[in-house]
Amino acid sequence: FDRFYQAHAGGALTSMAGMGLGLYISRQIIELHGGTIRAEFPDDGGTCIVITLPR
Repeated sequence: FDRFYQAHAGGALTSMAGMGLGLYISRQIIELHGGTIRAEFPDDGGTCIVITLPR
C-alpha cells in the first residue's frame, strides 16, 4: 500500500475522487496497533482487504 499511488485501468485517465491515501493511512494505524493488513484476490474476482489486530 504505497502513499499517493493510483492505478488507472487500461491507462485511461478518469475522474477519481481522493488522493489515494486511504490504505496507506490505514496500514500506518493498524501497524501502530501491532496488526497487519493484506490484500487477497479471490478467483471469482474482486479484492478482499484482510485486517488482523491483536487482542
